[in-house]
Amino acid sequence: MAETSRVDQIRQRVVQTAQRIEHLSQSDLRPDEFFPEFLQLLVKALGASAGAVWTAESSGRINLTCDVALAETGLLDDPVAGKRNHELIASATLMSCRGLCKNPSNKRSFLPQHRAGAMLGCL
Repeated sequence: MAETSRVDQIRQRVVQTAQRIEHLSQSDLRPDEFFPEFLQLLVKALGASAGAVWTAESSGRINLTCDVALAETGLLDDPVAGKRNHELIASATLMSCRGLCKNPSNKRSFLPQHRAGAMLGCL
């Protein structure tokens, strides 16, 4: 019986977190307000030790927009890993923006149009 109660508690926390993420994604927050809050929720929900959001400018340049404990992963200290990560993020952002982000009628995208072009990563 105690195990069922524990599972119900976990299920309820997951549902509450999903509702908070859904509410946040429908908000009118500016990207500099939205992404840090969204990332905190996502990292916590996934039980990740770190997370980051990169955004793409119209020029194609990729920027680290916000992060949670990314420095603790060592990624920022390793130039080779940083370069490889940047290449992967740039490639994934390009592929994503050709599909979900550029198609406002595509219902699979949970990020509003003004937040399109963002890549999320959690470790």
